[in-house]
Amino acid sequence: MTQLLAATKGLPWFKVGSDPATGEIVAVTLWNSQAEMDAFLKSDARKAVNEKNRPLMQGEPRAKNYQVSEAKK
Repeated sequence: MTQLLAATKGLPWFKVGSDPATGEIVAVTLWNSQAEMDAFLKSDARKAVNEKNRPLMQGEPRAKNYQVSEAKK
């Protein structure tokens, strides 16, 4: 997953982590635009990674979106 994210257009920052107790994996991503995020979510590359990892997954991946604003100084 990290290799895919590192090569993704419009994604300047991401972190991936996991909870060893539950096996839950989380990715936090910061996108340049909604359009670039939508393109990634529909991409064949993302679909291929999900299919490869399907045996390790319990259920479907979930996403939550948050608007982030930079504080003005």
